[in-house]
Amino acid sequence: MLNEQQYIQHIRERIGAMYDDPASRVLFFTVADSIPSAMKGNNAFIPAPLLEDEDWATWKPVPSTITRAQITQLEQEQQLRFPLPYCAYLQAYHLLDWQLSNLPTADGYPGGCSSFMFPSLDTEQGLSEIRKLIQQWSILQGTGYIPFAIGEDGQGIVCLDTMRTHPDGDCPITWITLDILHELPSPPAPEDRRAVLEPRMEDIFRSFDELVQAVFRKRA
Repeated sequence: MLNEQQYIQHIRERIGAMYDDPASRVLFFTVADSIPSAMKGNNAFIPAPLLEDEDWATWKPVPSTITRAQITQLEQEQQLRFPLPYCAYLQAYHLLDWQLSNLPTADGYPGGCSSFMFPSLDTEQGLSEIRKLIQQWSILQGTGYIPFAIGEDGQGIVCLDTMRTHPDGDCPITWITLDILHELPSPPAPEDRRAVLEPRMEDIFRSFDELVQAVFRKRA
């Protein structure tokens, strides 16, 4: 089992390998105006068709300046506790437009979810977009479900299920579609909300580490 610093390095190595891999460089394109100056990449990587469009540019992963103290402050503010691998992800690199898509398994898409996108974790916003997502879905507070990504092009919320934490401190990744979430009653007690939500949540990954293996990988 890796400690937090080892896991930070583990994620940095995986992302660094992707950035150096020509087959993965399409993942580092985004709208030029949304790229902080510290994250501007080498536009020579842009394929010819995109190079003609000045709205597109490359970004580069930058070692994260987010500290463990800032993460702890967010945990205290929102009355939650992130699993170690997720804390390591936050401290590994600043990232833009990072998403998982088209990851079928032998049984189809995990939990029926074929794609999801992480909130921006750039050099200017830090943890603010993650904080906004948690606050937006405050109905989940106290249930053990911590929202950390958007699923299916905005159709659902992807969560860390910290009520099912593994012995190594990691936890399953699960999601729920917005139409179901909006139709749910709002019991006053968090434990009651958990009981209502749990049968409707769909697991995507067995752990955040399994998600890391799927998202931060070289493209063939």
